Amino acid sequence: MNYLAHGPELIKPITQIHPRFHMPFLAFLLNDGYLIDPQKTSRKKMVVHLEHPSTNRERIVIEKGNIPNEAAKKRYLLFLKMYAKHGKGFIEKLRAQIKIKNV
Repeated sequence: MNYLAHGPELIKPITQIHPRFHMPFLAFLLNDGYLIDPQKTSRKKMVVHLEHPSTNRERIVIEKGNIPNEAAKKRYLLFLKMYAKHGKGFIEKLRAQIKIKNV
């Protein structure tokens, strides 16, 4: 039986992004064409706003404590499905794309 053909059933709803997946998830969103909105993103408040150039995509907001809005929850679920399908290498490739610069 191909278990990957069946979507995972959630036992509980997504309430936050796991801290271990925060940066790979941001890389996943950036690879999908989302752009960080510098006008609304705040390091002090620890809020990240992402918009897609396409007008038919919803704005993604990740607030303090890695709390996602509804659009982010949908994308995070897709991210988790990709992780389940491709394994640890998927996360490692995303982490390799991240370059953090101290400002």
